[in-house]
Amino acid sequence: MTEREKARKPEDLTRLFVERANAKDAEGLALLYEEDAVMAYPPGQQTVGRAAIQKLWEEALPHMPAFEPEQPLPTLISGDLALTSTPPSDGAGARAQVRALENELGAELIDRSGRVARLTEAGTVALPYAQLALDAAADLREAVDAVKGLIRGHLAVGMVTGCEVTPLFAALAAFHREHPGIELELTEEKSSYLVNAVRTGEVDIALVGVAGTTPEHLSAQVIASEGLVALVPPDHPQASARALPLTELMAYSLVTLPEGTGIRATFDEACVTAGLIPDVVLVASAPGAVADLAARGLGIAVLSESMAKVHAELVAVPVTGVPIPALLALVWRPRTSPALSALLPHCRREFH
Repeated sequence: MTEREKARKPEDLTRLFVERANAKDAEGLALLYEEDAVMAYPPGQQTVGRAAIQKLWEEALPHMPAFEPEQPLPTLISGDLALTSTPPSDGAGARAQVRALENELGAELIDRSGRVARLTEAGTVALPYAQLALDAAADLREAVDAVKGLIRGHLAVGMVTGCEVTPLFAALAAFHREHPGIELELTEEKSSYLVNAVRTGEVDIALVGVAGTTPEHLSAQVIASEGLVALVPPDHPQASARALPLTELMAYSLVTLPEGTGIRATFDEACVTAGLIPDVVLVASAPGAVADLAARGLGIAVLSESMAKVHAELVAVPVTGVPIPALLALVWRPRTSPALSALLPHCRREFH
């Protein structure tokens, strides 16, 4: 790989991008991104990782016009984040619109006196109103689309790793038949990741496992609320027990789901509350793998009641002393898009 100049400050990125784009240097452009960077392109999709980004530029650069170098605007910096930008040559971009708004209000919203632009006191006051205006514009677009009977775009759906809950798949299939123009994206991840992704808008709706209660500030439909069970082979000393106290479970090697899943969060929280330290010897992301490891004598599996029902080769012993239930729930932000609003009735019907 050819040694290339590195960006030493945020402003270098714009200059290096223009130089390398004009040289049709896809490899050089890709080096401006972190190894695990995520690029929001093509529209409605994501390109993940430097190698994939380089491939994208290799395909795009031959069809792109030359860029004219322009004087960059002051860099906006907040902590470890920096936002660079350049004004459009026709003067019709955001900078011109902000200037026009400042003239109309008779107050500066952005302090441009230094190398780094910052919000003024008036700009700080105006910011939440600007966000409300953007939300209102989005609501207007959605209302017009609803009148026209138009549901379009992209719907990102998340499900906890190892998901074996088929009603979700049935809901997605019914939704797709009804709205074939909507692009569906399915993400499989840990529940903790998915909850955060729903909060940030990266995912529209997710099927997650959580401990005790549904996540704050999110709408939710609880699918199941259940206790934990210990799964053991028929010849295990605990196979004949009617129940297994959490304190006694600590005497055995355990096989569990990974941290970040609802079952594991319920189990860990119960152990912390009781001042117990479990001996987790193996972790597997799929409930079936956890049960299979237990069947081979590698430890007692800790799963939920519903997960245990499909493993008839093992004996399910209820675990007592766990004060909170393990929940399986659909979660989404209260403000929904038309596409999500159309999916929710299918979910409610399949998860009745």
